[in-house]
Amino acid sequence: MDKKKAVKLATASAVAASAFVAANPHASQAATDVATVVSQAKAQFKAAYYAYSHAVTETGKLPNISDVYAAYNKAKQAYANAVAVVNKAGGAKKDAYLADLQATYETYVFKANPKSGEARVATYIDAYNYAVKLDSLR
Repeated sequence: MDKKKAVKLATASAVAASAFVAANPHASQAATDVATVVSQAKAQFKAAYYAYSHAVTETGKLPNISDVYAAYNKAKQAYANAVAVVNKAGGAKKDAYLADLQATYETYVFKANPKSGEARVATYIDAYNYAVKLDSLR
């Protein structure tokens, strides 16, 4: 290859690379944002779990149910938002992010088929509501 062709090829490669970066400037930012959103959602799941479990273990008293509901609703919203962001962004890690979100959500917030004794925010809320209903019937 002569010198002119090499210079033209290098110039064309540089133009193509800059066009790719110009067309998709937020590609690396999007990957970081997805990881951040997933991390924040997982933190909210844990916060919802600790909204009731921490109060019980530290004080020995049941927490205010409105606080538990607020944390639970934030966790559900964070889960929905994170799943939407991951699905929109796609990418190679999409399935891994979705599986991680699902596993963490089931661990701290809601599990479709909980085993006896598994602690979940949704299970706590259901038990609390059932206890209130029983108390009113008494």
